[in-house]
Amino acid sequence: MLVALAGLTVGHAIASGSVADGLPTAARTLFFFGDITFYLWVPFLVISALRLRRRPPPGVAFLVAVAGGILNVAVVALIGLVQEGRVASFTSIAVEGSLAAVLAAAVVIPVAYRASSWGREPVARPET
Repeated sequence: MLVALAGLTVGHAIASGSVADGLPTAARTLFFFGDITFYLWVPFLVISALRLRRRPPPGVAFLVAVAGGILNVAVVALIGLVQEGRVASFTSIAVEGSLAAVLAAAVVIPVAYRASSWGREPVARPET
């Protein structure tokens, strides 16, 4: 979540010309319009680690983050439809928040997978 917040802050700081203006806007965007992505992705990783006793493949972890982003945009669009037709404004902000979350997942997943395998001996796979 911090990686997504940092990315959005940089983007908003470039757009507004000030980091002081970029951080509050980025935090508001991420926490109000990008949260469903994290609510789906993080429990998936935790449950799969506890239930399967191993982590899911990196591609699966990334696809769950993408699915969370799509679900996030759909839910926010529905909320915007109910609230006096604000679909366009809400959806554009939700796409921004979801994109930041998915891009953060694209950065964090390889780093986390590589860091968790440091210092381990490679396991020989049986040939089939």
